[in-house]
Amino acid sequence: MQRTTACFLAALPLTSLLIQASPPACEMTGYRAQPGLVAASGADGLTLTWDGDSDHTLRMRLVVDNAMPTVRELSIRRKAAGWTTLVAGAQPEFRIVSGFRRMSNQQMQPLVGLGVPITPAIIDAH
Repeated sequence: MQRTTACFLAALPLTSLLIQASPPACEMTGYRAQPGLVAASGADGLTLTWDGDSDHTLRMRLVVDNAMPTVRELSIRRKAAGWTTLVAGAQPEFRIVSGFRRMSNQQMQPLVGLGVPITPAIIDAH
């Protein structure tokens, strides 16, 4: 399963090609097929196919649907068998969290040990 996950994660940067392209075309000029990992652009979006564990093959179809990147289908099959859909119509959810990380007392101890005065400026700097 680790190889399957690694191939899936390695294929994710290709989704940016799909997002930047005008549907249904996908710019693939910089793409080079790798053993066990193939990407193809077509009228139905970007299709990624890769070798999974043992005798399994996986396929993911990516599209832009109403300006939203969408996993149209994630499927698996045994060699020479039919596809079984695992996920269909999934859309990513993005969350951005921003804020300040404050210095902890444990992080201040080395500075105190060096005789550095702990001031608001020192805390803000570190």
